Amino acid sequence: MGLKIALIGYGKMGRMIEEIALQRGHEIVCIIDVNNREDFDSEAFRAADVAIEFTTPQAAYDNYLRAFAHNVKVVSGSTGWMAEHGEEVQRLCREQGQTLFWASNFSLGVTVFRAVNRYLARIMNAFPSYKPTMEEVHHIHKLDHPRGQCRGGGRQAAHRLHTPRRGARHTLHNMGERGRLHHHHPRRTQPQGLCPGRRAGCRIHG
Repeated sequence: MGLKIALIGYGKMGRMIEEIALQRGHEIVCIIDVNNREDFDSEAFRAADVAIEFTTPQAAYDNYLRAFAHNVKVVSGSTGWMAEHGEEVQRLCREQGQTLFWASNFSLGVTVFRAVNRYLARIMNAFPSYKPTMEEVHHIHKLDHPRGQCRGGGRQAAHRLHTPRRGARHTLHNMGERGRLHHHHPRRTQPQGLCPGRRAGCRIHG
């Protein structure tokens, strides 16, 4: 039996989620964007089994509160709000029984990229002559940059961030006098990779 889904945010990601959800037999009962936020209080939104939220750092927190007001569970991929509102959202889930399933990226490829990054950081910490950097490249329409997953990668090994606004790629560099190691995750031009996952690759020079 399919889910009744409300979409919060109807940009490129929201439209792709709609397409995939319908293909998998789910029902889109409500679509909320910047021009119809009053629909948070509609019967259609309250009837949703779950709301899927992909918006902006400025809008995400308020979107969670509007959904929680009707006890609608939320799945969200919005980044940039955790530093200011993370503790409060956790409190609402813990003390008031609200539900938020959040990740800065739902791609299998990025998940693997992070795991390899953590493992590589433990190894490379023994070789101080190698200098780590992380490069994040995105298309010109990206609203939050550096993106959440690149910040996460940076915390894992204290990487520097370089964010040109073109293309879509995450690359971890370890540069040394005797060799270079590059671990990269090229993103597809469309976000279908949310479901089947994306590619990751590694090159070693030395």
